[in-house]
Amino acid sequence: MHLSRPFYNYPLIQSYYTGHRQKLEHLSRGKWDSDCLMIDGMVSQLGEQVEKLWQRDEGGTGKYPPVSLHALLDLYLLESIEESDKHAITIYLLLDIMHSFPNKTETSIDSFSTAFAVPWGLVKLIQGFWLLDHNDYE
Repeated sequence: MHLSRPFYNYPLIQSYYTGHRQKLEHLSRGKWDSDCLMIDGMVSQLGEQVEKLWQRDEGGTGKYPPVSLHALLDLYLLESIEESDKHAITIYLLLDIMHSFPNKTETSIDSFSTAFAVPWGLVKLIQGFWLLDHNDYE
């Protein structure tokens, strides 16, 4: 089956983050807090309501990534969370989706930020967080 657009490959993205968290936990050996992925910090600042939201769906862990795009979009129904924070999580997930798709371009991120008037500085910040979480730096 050939898809012309990227699709949400939850198992692949979930596997990456589970492995990365396990690696950090192993490296810390209890000497420092191994919960240091940028995305985990972003999600934890949103509060327990997001964790509960992402646990309710079958297979949901309460941590990033959400089990489905529907679970991600449920963030937008939470009134107590700033819209810019919701956009930041969405941009981060778009980066993961584009990274997991073989013939990727960044047009989805550009289109999203334009459509929702997300400041370019926020987009660049989230891209920086994503690059740090993926060890893509010099």
